[in-house]
Amino acid sequence: NFAYATVKELDLIFSYYYQPEEFAQSLENIASGKIAWQKMRTGKVGIDGVQGAFDTLFKPNDHIKIIIEPWRTGELEKVTG
Repeated sequence: NFAYATVKELDLIFSYYYQPEEFAQSLENIASGKIAWQKMRTGKVGIDGVQGAFDTLFKPNDHIKIIIEPWRTGELEKVTG
């Protein structure tokens, strides 16, 4: 009951789970070129900038997907598809 949650000032946290088959199909689509994943990538970050990148993802409209590059250091950089 949403009204109850509002009156009680409850925090609602949602998550979404993909089935392994759905994940596998997505990887196949990316590998075959059916999905232009580069257009979804809006940033890249080195291993030491991961926390800041996660903080940025909480801000609406700033980023869609951020790629973590664990082999390098560096803060979040914007990229275009």
